[in-house]
Amino acid sequence: MFVTSALPALMETIASPEGVAMARGLLYLLAVLAGWTVISAVRRLGKVVTALFRASLMVVALAAVGTVAVVLIAQLALILELS
Repeated sequence: MFVTSALPALMETIASPEGVAMARGLLYLLAVLAGWTVISAVRRLGKVVTALFRASLMVVALAAVGTVAVVLIAQLALILELS
């Protein structure tokens, strides 16, 4: 019963400038982390890259792509809401 009453509230999302700024901050943090990971991988080209390192690189890359999508959607929603 609680789930059915809570779902309409969860489906309605309002973009705020603070939320967009927070998503951008997370995007910048993930960009720095992804850059550091790529630089570290390039330095280790001669060595065998472990499966755990490859998995962490994929997680960072997927998180960065997801964050970019969230930022773009939130920015678009904010623009449409303000106009």
